[in-house]
Amino acid sequence: MARTNRLVDRICQIYDGDESIWNIPINQFRAALTGLLGGYITEQTIVGYFGYSAGEEADWDALIALIVAKSNTGNTNPRDRAVEWINSVLNLYEDGTIAAFNTPDKVWAWLMGI
Repeated sequence: MARTNRLVDRICQIYDGDESIWNIPINQFRAALTGLLGGYITEQTIVGYFGYSAGEEADWDALIALIVAKSNTGNTNPRDRAVEWINSVLNLYEDGTIAAFNTPDKVWAWLMGI
């Protein structure tokens, strides 16, 4: 399988063999979200660390925009819940037993629906 520009494929760890180097462990992805939204690390740090392609960076930007839209100056709880839901969706995918979460396309649909 050739590498795509789809960030979700890397997060869902669909690559095997030598291409598994492109996989992004769920806990590292969640840590990146938390670090960025908490102001501890920059977006460019994350893009560089994971080596996002232009397409993957566009997917990342779309996801971050949805999370940031949940925030306001007085209450970050919706943003924090969005990050937790992303983590939950990825864990449900990893479990593999729930049909609504069993493909990268379904996972991406859930993430884009936060």
